[in-house]
Amino acid sequence: GISSRARAGDRGKVMTPHEIELATALRGAGWAGGRFLDSMSYMAANDPQRDLTLRQRHYLEIMAWRYRRQLPRHLQPHQP
Repeated sequence: GISSRARAGDRGKVMTPHEIELATALRGAGWAGGRFLDSMSYMAANDPQRDLTLRQRHYLEIMAWRYRRQLPRHLQPHQP
């Protein structure tokens, strides 16, 4: 689980330009996370000033890794 300290820091910040582009590109990318990705895409298009939680940011990055082959090259995450 996530520690209470991490939850306390889960306040969120507005979507970055990279996250907006990533959420838009991931719309409809796959079945896993589909509802989440649709929601993030909608938020990017209609309410980009809305805060994302740490968990939402993390899951967006997980989905970017999972669907990296479907993303434009400049949005593909690189293996560490």
